Amino acid sequence: MKRIPSRLVLVLALALGAVPDFAMATEPFLGQPRDAAPPVTSSSQRFVFRGLRREDALKLSTWAERMASRLESDVGLRLPFGRSEMIRVNGVLNPASERGQLLFSQGFVDGLLQQGITVENPGQVEEEQFLEGFVAVLLYRYVLAEYRAGARRSGAEVAIPDWFLVGMAQRLTPELRERNLRFVSEAWKQGDGFSAAEILGFESLPQGRVAQKAYCGLLVDWLKPSIENRLGWRALFRHMASGGDQGPSFWRGLLPGDPEQREFSKQWDLWLAGQMESIRDLGTLSFDDLIALRQILLRTTAGYPPGHRGPPLALEDLVSLRDEPWIRTLALDVMADLSRFGVGRAPALREAAQGFVDFFQALADPSTFGPTFRLTAGGPEVVLRRMLKEARDDLEQLEKDVALRSHYMNQMQRPTPTRPDARDARPMPEPASERGLDELRRRYLDALEQQLER
Repeated sequence: MKRIPSRLVLVLALALGAVPDFAMATEPFLGQPRDAAPPVTSSSQRFVFRGLRREDALKLSTWAERMASRLESDVGLRLPFGRSEMIRVNGVLNPASERGQLLFSQGFVDGLLQQGITVENPGQVEEEQFLEGFVAVLLYRYVLAEYRAGARRSGAEVAIPDWFLVGMAQRLTPELRERNLRFVSEAWKQGDGFSAAEILGFESLPQGRVAQKAYCGLLVDWLKPSIENRLGWRALFRHMASGGDQGPSFWRGLLPGDPEQREFSKQWDLWLAGQMESIRDLGTLSFDDLIALRQILLRTTAGYPPGHRGPPLALEDLVSLRDEPWIRTLALDVMADLSRFGVGRAPALREAAQGFVDFFQALADPSTFGPTFRLTAGGPEVVLRRMLKEARDDLEQLEKDVALRSHYMNQMQRPTPTRPDARDARPMPEPASERGLDELRRRYLDALEQQLER
């Protein structure tokens, strides 16, 4: 196997280890395999899992596709997979160690990129730990595709700094983004934390779930618009593949005005201050606000079509009925209700409502969207259904954010156990699992249904 000059194994071995007291432990992500199970291949044929419990392999096959799709959406580029270039994940037991860890390999075989992830003691590996390693492998795939396409430079080393690998992973789930923002917020208000220049110096990170990783995720959040507007993701991966400089001066150069270090850190502080405002905005929201918005949407079609006596129409039904003469009246009525609803509401709630306003505006008067309908494959129906889906996705994300806020407020209000060696700072709240979020949202929807029945 021809090895690519890379620090992948070294970088990730430093970053992924035991979990310190920075955060409370979560439920196990995987179990210890007992008997050999047949390999499981994901739906896209991009990932294959061996040496794991069958239920874990099936779970990971779906999980991997979901996380890969999120990363692709985040950077706007399809992951480069050629035929026979799947990523192989192999679970193994190491009786000599009680730790769970990830080991990585990559290289070209007959021109094909081969990447592997060995999961030692799967039962001791957490989801966050696996996510960081998995995303790192995918990011290297983007970079190595550019390397193979000719971006290489003689004697150059293909390497991605840890802060970037970890930061990209830390922003892929709402749970991690919420946790990191709240943690950094508390530190920021106490005058603690890391400057932007310090974070850019994290070429390798300490083991485990350490505080630095929360800052890495937020730094990538901050730099993402500059990456997209000043350089572009493909150009960034090409720069990494060529062994180009990735020091602080390179990243500062992506910001408008190419600020010096002091101004760079000042802009970072101002951005963080803005994120604190977003936390306060979220704090003004409650399930009652969301229920009020849902009520408007659920009662949208009441009385339509005129004389209709059957079950109420769903919003999707309005798309196929868009040419009916009464659609414009319905749409204008709902837009008026949503506009009145937004008065005095939190900005995040107004923004969620605006997605539905745009949908009904397009129903009432497609000409306001210029050539969008005419030039989109599939025409108005495709555009309208996409607008409705995006509006619903935004509302559901806001519901999860509010559920998370409630979860974290409850966690923060719990008494902190005292230990002789404990620091004064309160430990970070336990991340909410997806199952826990689903339960919170189910209770919220139950409350909505009860109100509608009154």
